[in-house]
Amino acid sequence: MCPWCHDSPERQQLRKEFESDIVNHGEEPQVDEHCIFCQIIQGHAPDQPIILFQNSEVSVFFAKHSSSFTHLLIVPTCHHGNPQLKKEDLPVVEYLHKVGMRVLEMYLEYFMWLNKWKMENCTVRSGFHSPSYKSAQHLHLHVIFTPPGHEMEFMDRLQYKLNSSWFVTYDRMINRLKNMPDADALPPPKTENQGQATQKKIAGIDTPNFKQKLQLALWASRDYFLPTQKGN
Repeated sequence: MCPWCHDSPERQQLRKEFESDIVNHGEEPQVDEHCIFCQIIQGHAPDQPIILFQNSEVSVFFAKHSSSFTHLLIVPTCHHGNPQLKKEDLPVVEYLHKVGMRVLEMYLEYFMWLNKWKMENCTVRSGFHSPSYKSAQHLHLHVIFTPPGHEMEFMDRLQYKLNSSWFVTYDRMINRLKNMPDADALPPPKTENQGQATQKKIAGIDTPNFKQKLQLALWASRDYFLPTQKGN
């Protein structure tokens, strides 16, 4: 039986391994009908990708625009918008990463054997785009696997440049969340008008698209001129 068939032993094993209420806290998952990731989770997106794993907490599927040999997206099954992550989101982030890496491991098992790849010669990037640069308004973790002979294109390496102004690795995100002050110690959030004024002051436009934001980040970011690191 195919390991990714709905009732395969492999999927049953994963569902048992990752039983949890970390994300939804035991409540029914909520969806946003206008969210492309929610449409994918429900199985009726215009370009429906293969869902490798899904339970009430998390869904794992292939990215529409793959940046390398394997590019997975790991998202909460319930609609989770793109607010700034807070310290209390730490268990959710850890859970998404744990599921994503396990699914990647199972998916690659055959390819690793067939091509005689060794993991130490491969690169795995896992991380999040900064809120201003996210293309979908639903929290998602990227896990990108690059084996020998399958190098990422220049623009893909740039879009997922490790620890740049627009892409933060999982490890650095975990450190950020752990070092954040508790919620009751944080200053009050800016009002909507203040946020819009700050955006206009920095960007000179109201709602810049991804390419415009990337250009601004490249102009402002010193680490753009540093060589790309290997691994996470």
